[in-house]
Parts: sequence; C-alpha cells; structure tokens
Amino acid sequence: MGLIRLLTFALVIWLLWGMVKNYQARKKATHQHNKATAGKEKMVKCQQCSVHLPKTQAQRFQDNWFCSEQHKQRFLEAREK
Repeated sequence: MGLIRLLTFALVIWLLWGMVKNYQARKKATHQHNKATAGKEKMVKCQQCSVHLPKTQAQRFQDNWFCSEQHKQRFLEAREK
C-alpha cells in the first residue's frame, strides 16, 4: 500500500511540475510576441498599386496614401479625366 501512495504522490508532483513549466513557457512566448510587435509601424496601402508600406515612408494626398510621387501623380491625373 505504501508503494502505491508513493507512486501516486510522485505522479501528482510530476503533473503539477509539467503544468507549471507549460504555464511559464506560454507566458514567456506571449511576452516575446508582445515585445516583438510593439515597435512595428502602421502600414498603409497605395491607392495606385495596392502595395502596403510603412506610413512613415508613404506619400499622402487627402485621405489617400501612395508608395511614390509618381503613383500620386498618376492618381491625380486619373481623377482629373
């Protein structure tokens, strides 16, 4: 009877240890994911070619974003027609 109790106790300890390790691994992965995505810039879509680029590198006209001055000009020329 004593051996069964000892094995049961060891199994419970092993399961609890596994759960704690799993919890810590998930917490670490979530923290690393949040840290990695914190510094990313907002992306915008070029109205002319639909390319996504960082907002700081985009050209803006009113509510429209463009990847280059040439695409901005093409868009404006198409609007005038």
